[in-house]
Amino acid sequence: MAKVFKQKTVTFEEAQSMACICAWRGCTATFQGDMPLGWWTMLAFWSAEPIADLRSVANWKRDAVLCPEHARELDGQLKDIGQRLRRPSAGRA
Repeated sequence: MAKVFKQKTVTFEEAQSMACICAWRGCTATFQGDMPLGWWTMLAFWSAEPIADLRSVANWKRDAVLCPEHARELDGQLKDIGQRLRRPSAGRA
């Protein structure tokens, strides 16, 4: 089944008043305004080179958000690539 998309330019104020919906199929969780704690921004794109500045990416394949429940579910499906090593150190040595 074909999907039809309409592209429209909106002001920042208009964008702030629009509801964001979780991209997980079947989920109806939404928020408006600033993104609540626990939600994830999901960006998917292809590039031949590592990206130092996300503003340089021109061909987004997916730009969406995930609610906390589905962010945890997705994270649980991904292998550990050392994310814990990139966090600030904690405790005392």
